Amino acid sequence: MAYFLGMEMLQTQHGISLSQKTFSSKILNKFSMQNCKATSMSVAVGKKLSSQGDSKKVSESTYRSLVGCLLSLTATRPDIMFVVSLPSRFLYYYNEKHLQATKRVLRYIKGTLSFGLKFTKAESVKLLGYTDSDWVGSLDDMKSTSREMEQAREVRLIHCSSEDQVADILTKPLNVSRFNELRRKMGIYSKQTKEEC
Repeated sequence: MAYFLGMEMLQTQHGISLSQKTFSSKILNKFSMQNCKATSMSVAVGKKLSSQGDSKKVSESTYRSLVGCLLSLTATRPDIMFVVSLPSRFLYYYNEKHLQATKRVLRYIKGTLSFGLKFTKAESVKLLGYTDSDWVGSLDDMKSTSREMEQAREVRLIHCSSEDQVADILTKPLNVSRFNELRRKMGIYSKQTKEEC
């Protein structure tokens, strides 16, 4: 096991594993959450944060420090990217509700301390790129640059349904089964249970 920028790295003949178990434990201790009850979901579905409301104010340094620590964890935990982005939008107006949302993320981390990323070795690499229609890509004639590249046969465009996207874990709250399925598809694993991607 090697350490780099606070990340635990393990390289084997099958690939590379990255995690931040030690840093996660330090965060839990720093915010007195080491003995908290773990939760299986990082966000409560249907709960929304807002700058409106009259909930009790919380410590500026505590809230900002907690959000900063959670943002650092997203390097090896893309499963918390969406839920951490929510409280980070309220660094200038936050209250008890915002702090409770960030503490829920800590409770999720408590239950998934050993989770990290696993990059498996591949014999060949297939590079995929995604683009939107880019209707104003060219300011001169307002034509799509991606369409021109397709016509020149530089790229091949195919339609991707937005119904079943792995990126959903990064952009919206999900139910438990969908969240766990996408977490596995992204390569987030638990070292303790030897869960494979």
